[in-house]
Amino acid sequence: MTIENMRDDLADVYAGSAEREGPSIAAMMKAGAGPTITRAHWQATRQALADMLARYDRMTPACRSCVYLDGAGWCAVWEAKPPEEFKSAGCERWEFDGVPF
Repeated sequence: MTIENMRDDLADVYAGSAEREGPSIAAMMKAGAGPTITRAHWQATRQALADMLARYDRMTPACRSCVYLDGAGWCAVWEAKPPEEFKSAGCERWEFDGVPF
């Protein structure tokens, strides 16, 4: 079966209706209106998203992993050393560079 001879599954539903105006699904696919997705692509995308979510779950948005905190414990944003109780909570300016150390 080719795109040109694909049956229009909605023809019976919208036959003669104003809602039926426009190209058929087969014509849109032929014109490249949007990619289809295969099962393999779906599985790969789903796994990639799960892996990314797992990395986010391991990440803690707190001072210890923030790019603004230097090795001496000085915060470049606030120009001060954050109190110990604040280091585990972090702030709205937290940024992470992806380096795990």
